[in-house]
Amino acid sequence: MKPRADKVLWGIVATIGAGMTLCGLLGVFLQGWVNQNGFPSAATKGEVAIMFTWPAAATVAGCLMLSAMILVSPFTAEWSPERRLKVFMLFGATVLGLAHVAGWLAANQVSKLLN
Repeated sequence: MKPRADKVLWGIVATIGAGMTLCGLLGVFLQGWVNQNGFPSAATKGEVAIMFTWPAAATVAGCLMLSAMILVSPFTAEWSPERRLKVFMLFGATVLGLAHVAGWLAANQVSKLLN
């Protein structure tokens, strides 16, 4: 593959990965508002499983795509291994932090049911 086409392909991977990561985190965050008045009583076990699975799956898939972009793409080809590792660790810590905040905010909404 030509270097220009390779960079375009990795740019697409990075864009999709970032979008999936952000949408997954948004999905976790929005679950608090969706469920703040209680879980739908007519929901099946499968529907509830889907509600919790898709945000997590989107976040993980997006993170894997962005991790590949950080570690092996032509965008970072000129970086030293130490720099790639530092950026990768910063990215991982950022996503974990954002997931914690999204979950905490969602839990604050749902916790109103428990009090």
